[in-house]
Amino acid sequence: MAFSEGSSSLETVVRISRRKKRLDDIRAELDAARARVEAHFAQATMRPDAIRQRIDLSSQQNIEQPFNVMAGKRR
Repeated sequence: MAFSEGSSSLETVVRISRRKKRLDDIRAELDAARARVEAHFAQATMRPDAIRQRIDLSSQQNIEQPFNVMAGKRR
């Protein structure tokens, strides 16, 4: 991460890899990501069967997942 030398004190531009972004934009993206994570974990704890079903629906692969094998459930 490198700071641009010609930036004013009000608007700082940061270079991450090959991209340049304003710190305010990065802060907004991180706040949005934090809100999504907090909303996800604020949900009531799901039953194990519901978790297994969610994992099965989200994986589009034809290989067996270790969680499914441990749970005694095969594809």
